[in-house]
Amino acid sequence: MLAVSVAIAAVCVGAWLFSLRFTVPDEATPEYKGRNLSDSACYIVTDDLADQYEFADNIQRHGDTDKFRYYAVQELVFAEKYSDATLNLVNVYDNGCVFIASVVDEAGNILYQSLGLEAGKGLSDISINGLKYGTYDAKLVVAAYDEESYELIGVQYSDLTIVVGIEEELTDAQQTEDQTE
Repeated sequence: MLAVSVAIAAVCVGAWLFSLRFTVPDEATPEYKGRNLSDSACYIVTDDLADQYEFADNIQRHGDTDKFRYYAVQELVFAEKYSDATLNLVNVYDNGCVFIASVVDEAGNILYQSLGLEAGKGLSDISINGLKYGTYDAKLVVAAYDEESYELIGVQYSDLTIVVGIEEELTDAQQTEDQTE
């Protein structure tokens, strides 16, 4: 009886842990059709390949980590609601693939999605509209595609904290209360 109870408890704990695991939403792996970011929207990476490997190995990436390398910031800070933040996503020079990057919130909603980012290039500034002031947990999802066939090579993701604004946003009730004091 005790063995059966322990087995049932183990299965329940395993199912609970599995349910907490992040699942990449289908929208984060769109069909790639060859449209890439313009040269003005990205930059050429000048770090040598050894440094790029080191940066990529220092970020906690999950998924198809043996297929390609990337690195980016782990905290995305927007000074104000409608300002840009620096993502600094880099497609390592020798990947031989194109990335589509998505920022996904805890509910699986796509907050941002890029066009293709070619190998050896980086994506610096992005904007996300509609978030209230505060701090949010999110994921950076990177889908890699073959440069010529446009087929999906693999998907990886990493944790990303989004900070919007320097101060907390006040509700209308709080503003009214502050004005009457």
